[in-house]
Amino acid sequence: MSIATTNDEYELTPETTKRSSAPTQPAPTPTLAYRAKRDDRPAGAAIEDVKDIWMPLWLLVGGVVVPTLAGLVHYIPLNDALGRVAVQLIISSPTMVLAMYIAAKLRGLTLGPVPKVAFKMAAIAVAPTAVLLLALPLLQYVPLGGLVGLIGEFIFYFALIGALFDLDESDTWYCVFVIFLTDLVIYFSLHFTHVI
Repeated sequence: MSIATTNDEYELTPETTKRSSAPTQPAPTPTLAYRAKRDDRPAGAAIEDVKDIWMPLWLLVGGVVVPTLAGLVHYIPLNDALGRVAVQLIISSPTMVLAMYIAAKLRGLTLGPVPKVAFKMAAIAVAPTAVLLLALPLLQYVPLGGLVGLIGEFIFYFALIGALFDLDESDTWYCVFVIFLTDLVIYFSLHFTHVI
């Protein structure tokens, strides 16, 4: 049994369209909602701004202002109060930057550009002392308050390194250890060369 097909069965003819007598209206032009330039930034950019700019800035300002005011309250000459802060910024901060880059190289960490790291480390150099000074009035009433204060200062220091550089706990411990060793090496090098 064979099936016969004709060309008529498969013939394609264009459909006739009926034209309406109503005038056609142009289709509306699609428009896009206005977006500010900040909307084009990645979702985590605001968090990065906090970690890279605002948090270190406020820690640095607090780390300078609080010891200065504490010195004035305790009748320490302004030069001495500012001198202590200057030592932390001029000596401790560059040492910490050097140590962080050594730790990053050994550990395979990415820290970012030197100015950004130096800015963060300057904040870390002065902020824990400022927090300790703010807590001193309360620590006078705590048994072993001085020791509690030093432990709290170290915890804050440790937390800042981890938070500002997005490090996990083991990487933070590693960086703190390298900073400590670098400080020791520099201290003893200066001591044995009779610089200090």
